[in-house]
Amino acid sequence: MPATISFGNLHAIDWTVVVIYFLVCIVVGLYFVKRGSGSTDDYFLAGRKLPWWIAGTSIVATMFAADTPLFHTGNVRRFGLDGGWLFFLPGFGVIMASVLFARLWRRARVVTEIELFEMRYTGRAARIFRGFNAFYAGVFRATVTLGWVTLAMGVIIESLLRIDKFWGTMVFMGIVLIYSVSSGLWGVVATDFIQYIVATFGTIYLAIAAVTRCGGLQAMNDKLMSVSAWSGSAMRVFPDPSAWDPRYSWYLIIGWLLVFGIEICTAGGFWGQRVYASKDEKNASHSMRWFGFCY
Repeated sequence: MPATISFGNLHAIDWTVVVIYFLVCIVVGLYFVKRGSGSTDDYFLAGRKLPWWIAGTSIVATMFAADTPLFHTGNVRRFGLDGGWLFFLPGFGVIMASVLFARLWRRARVVTEIELFEMRYTGRAARIFRGFNAFYAGVFRATVTLGWVTLAMGVIIESLLRIDKFWGTMVFMGIVLIYSVSSGLWGVVATDFIQYIVATFGTIYLAIAAVTRCGGLQAMNDKLMSVSAWSGSAMRVFPDPSAWDPRYSWYLIIGWLLVFGIEICTAGGFWGQRVYASKDEKNASHSMRWFGFCY
């Protein structure tokens, strides 16, 4: 009989950690059911009582989705370290938001960005813009984002746990629904805080393990430089579009910067919700700074 029992690609101890992790998330999420059931603001905005370190951590934890490590690791593997600039670029929009806009978003005391648009713009053009943004964000962007994130989760579940990705996805999404629907934003940000700590230390450990397995930083660098397809550019930090694949150029970087910069600076999505839920204007501004630092 083997010394360790394995299920799929994981051992019994690994499954124990996974089960404990999910149980902790469920318990923590359900703990906040009462806090989130008092009013609409309590449910959707945590009563507007979030401190900056919780709000900011929740934003960056949401950005740390299943697709994020796959997408950005793939870019670095394909193009070298400068491929990581697609990850860094949203930071510029975050800085702008923290300095120029976050306080004003919180002062407006809105629930969604559409309400903010109603306060800022009037007339027929404004109504058309609000309608377009509601459709684009609520139907197109939400559907596409949910699709690729769910696909990434399914791929990870199937390859790591050896569980059918459809049923595995249904089970894990069901677990998330238990605490997120029952406790509102309070449960979401509390579990986000735990998840971000686990994910951060997990990736740091993985980085150390990977470098150690290569024989150290110098050995890893030598092995990367020996890959002829990269022409010695694996460790280049600053982008050199002339050396990239034609499909991966400054146009993509500028487009990525504009999309995320505009979205962040218009208080859209989950980062806007966390700012609206902050205790006050100062905490709103600090939450975006903390998000930018962690990101």
